[in-house]
Amino acid sequence: MAVQVVIIGVAKLSETIILKRKIEIATGINVKIPTVGEILDLGESEFWNAINIMTVIPSDIKWQLYMSKIDYMKISDYELFITMSKGLSERQSLFLFEDLNLKDFKLFVNKNTKEVLMKRDDGLCIDEKIYTKLADTFRNIIGKEKKVEKAKNRAVKKILLDESHRKYLKNKDKPFKSMLEDMIITLVNSPEFPYNYQTIQDVTLVQLIKSIKQINKRVYALATIQGSMSGFVDSKKINRKAFDWMSGDNTSDTQNVSINGI
Repeated sequence: MAVQVVIIGVAKLSETIILKRKIEIATGINVKIPTVGEILDLGESEFWNAINIMTVIPSDIKWQLYMSKIDYMKISDYELFITMSKGLSERQSLFLFEDLNLKDFKLFVNKNTKEVLMKRDDGLCIDEKIYTKLADTFRNIIGKEKKVEKAKNRAVKKILLDESHRKYLKNKDKPFKSMLEDMIITLVNSPEFPYNYQTIQDVTLVQLIKSIKQINKRVYALATIQGSMSGFVDSKKINRKAFDWMSGDNTSDTQNVSINGI
């Protein structure tokens, strides 16, 4: 099937965010890194819905765009964001951006460049460059890859649309399932994790996700070492990185966390 798939992976930021509580995107625009407790106070489903709005790309919602008579290959990520951002509530926006309300922004067209911008009355703008940085930042926080799919002919595009339609029908009536609950239970009951059900609420989402990935790497590495030493695993066929559980997790080459259809 002639499909061009580009997995961009998790964009690397210029600095580590493991200990940060916010990331400055531009003057007046900050992204908040919430704690587990803050997310639960907002409402986990509301949080993931807001994250989805900020990170969704046309390839993620081919069928929904088709039903709106939009070709997913002809709309840019930024154009989709402008439309999707209307669904972000004031409460969600203030939570994500540290007191910045996207509903205060209006569409503005630069007469010289014809560029479409989201602009606030005081002149603060969110252009395509700033949006891209915002989306990459949110993907980095949750460890989400950006997967772009392009069909090289109409037949392939129809196959992709049919696949997207099946996925939409399968998921549209599913009740929300907490991802944080499973992660919290797993971590609190791991001897390597020094938090209980109360103190884990002060852990940031970045720390939570990276912790569970690192613990998974350690468990896998120890099991691989034990299997190799016992003769049940042929160590010659194993990538040496599998034994290095202490290596950092700054890219998407470790297990990705699936986030309710995001």
